Amino acid sequence: AYNDRGNLRFDVVKSFIDRLHIGDSIGVLHFNTDIDVQLPITEIKENEDKALLQDKIRTIRARKDTDVLLALTTALESIRDRDSSQNTKYCILVTDGEIDPGPEFRRDEGVRVKYYRDLGLLVDQYEDNIWPIFVVFLSPGGREDDFLKDIARRTGGNFYNLRSINELEDIFSTIFDRIDDIKDQVGRAVEARQAAKELMPEMGMEIISPGSEKYYKGERMNIEVQITHGGRRLAWDQSLSVESFTVEVLNKGDKSLMSQELNDSGNHGDIRAGDGIYSASFIPESEGDFEFRIRAKGVYEGRPFIAEDSIEIEVLAPSTITMKVDSAAQGGIEVMQGRGFRLNLDFKSDADSRQILEISWSLQSNTPKEPIKIAVFPRDTGGETVVIPVPRTVSIGKQSLILSVRPLGQGILVEPGEQVLDIQVVPYNFFIANKTIIYIVSGVLGAGLLLYGYFFFISFRKNKARTIKGKITCYKDGKVVKRINLGRVGKQRIRVSTIKDMEPDILIPLDPPLTFEIFMESGDLTSVPGLGASYRPKFFVRGDYWDEPMELKDGDSFIAGGYNFTYHYSRAKTSASPGRNVLKDYGSKY
Repeated sequence: AYNDRGNLRFDVVKSFIDRLHIGDSIGVLHFNTDIDVQLPITEIKENEDKALLQDKIRTIRARKDTDVLLALTTALESIRDRDSSQNTKYCILVTDGEIDPGPEFRRDEGVRVKYYRDLGLLVDQYEDNIWPIFVVFLSPGGREDDFLKDIARRTGGNFYNLRSINELEDIFSTIFDRIDDIKDQVGRAVEARQAAKELMPEMGMEIISPGSEKYYKGERMNIEVQITHGGRRLAWDQSLSVESFTVEVLNKGDKSLMSQELNDSGNHGDIRAGDGIYSASFIPESEGDFEFRIRAKGVYEGRPFIAEDSIEIEVLAPSTITMKVDSAAQGGIEVMQGRGFRLNLDFKSDADSRQILEISWSLQSNTPKEPIKIAVFPRDTGGETVVIPVPRTVSIGKQSLILSVRPLGQGILVEPGEQVLDIQVVPYNFFIANKTIIYIVSGVLGAGLLLYGYFFFISFRKNKARTIKGKITCYKDGKVVKRINLGRVGKQRIRVSTIKDMEPDILIPLDPPLTFEIFMESGDLTSVPGLGASYRPKFFVRGDYWDEPMELKDGDSFIAGGYNFTYHYSRAKTSASPGRNVLKDYGSKY
């Protein structure tokens, strides 16, 4: 102990061994956050045994932390192993400091609450067995630990607060005398307890879980137990009052890992309140053999009872699926509000069957999204791409994305089960966010406009192709009398006359009167207009001067009313004989 620089406490223990009687037994252990059993509980059969026991007491350098729960748990197990002995059983706890098993205890309120709860349940067992605990507190500064004082009070021992290490030998002498004084009293109390046990109702318990299933390291298991009487489960029974219902979990080395109360309240692992099934939960942090010791204490039909049972299980090592996030994502991701990004996940599995994983994520304070499920196959080294949406409500700037993966099957460990990624959220931009839609709409509109222009152009060209083109020159006695531009009229049929009452398209001031019509016919479109296409138009002249219409070609002439008319249009079929008289082909009434 820090307050015993001269290691006087080891000499005092040796002196204490000298005062023991033949038939007494003693065990010595040294503790801080570990246990060193210097002397297992050993019976003194003759005086020579005392020297042999004293030789086993070694001086050990003290350390700062004080794990009282570990010390008393180990002592309890040692005493239980000697339960058949009729000697008075007690424990002397020597400590130089307040209860403090380490940094986590000092830092975490939840750890402290659990520690004191487990320690209280452990002290209940000393109290039930009438095993007094004498607490020797080496505190020159005058400090006290109320919980240590309560331990001594509850178990029937005493609390001694030393102001100087030199008082230690006198305190041990006082404890020895006190034990001699209370031997008979404790013996009678033990006999009374045994008699009470014989009068207790025959209560039992059925351990529902853990059972024969497989259990794995790191997976939560339910502990479910029911109290029975005569083979019948007691639920909603007004005659039953349960004062305590505890479970203690020990590993293969008989080290207590957990001690806590079972409950039937519908909370803390219990499924349904008042159904007579008391529950708790436990997560093994290592593989190996575990023992669950369960103890219920209460009153049934006005008589006190204690029911105990235990079960051993094997916890197996789980198969492992390792997850690796794309290295590019670990360096930071930039994403816009309202958009999403793709996250590449690589998995490697040593499981011997297909496993289903559930992937979920949360961003900022948003509610986690609906998880997705993926399959990972045996010896799989494949990957999966997950699309992570980023709502427009997420704040701009650096954010943390929490990615969680959990197996849906039993016996599977995903490492890491949770990963935090940094992402950079940039402001929402409508055009960037909707660029694909904009491209599609623009393409559709562009194609529509192109088609509209194309068909408009075709229609325009076709309509234009259906209007008469070219010019007519009127001659009289070899002199030009009139030049007529047919293309300006823009019709497929043009009436030329010198008579106004005929409502001609072209009125020419000639004498004598004459009237004729020029019309056209167009053939089929041979190619795209504007790219050398042609409707192959044919032009005709018709009038009372001829028996039937006459086709006009570039350079053809005809006579009407004593005037000579010549047709000019370069795209009309060129006459084989320029200047030919079409009357030779069609005859004339003139």
